[in-house]
Amino acid sequence: MIRLASIVFASALAAAGLMFGMCVRDYRAPKDVMVTPGTGQVDFPKVFAHLHRGGFTRGPLIVNGLAPGDAAQLTAEARKARQFVTALVS
Repeated sequence: MIRLASIVFASALAAAGLMFGMCVRDYRAPKDVMVTPGTGQVDFPKVFAHLHRGGFTRGPLIVNGLAPGDAAQLTAEARKARQFVTALVS
């Protein structure tokens, strides 16, 4: 898991000056990516801090993946993800 975190942060640093938007996706080890952003293992504040230092201060952020469920659960997870992403960039 430490290795994956290092790759995420290195990628954020390398791409920071080149990005104009990004997908926001979380995960849980070992391979679960159907996780609502903010509820998994990605340290989003640290990733966004690296991106901000590299010049990414605004642009589209697309939530790519939510915890599974029925329509009501997906709607609730989408709202949770939007609140989380909004708080990250506020």
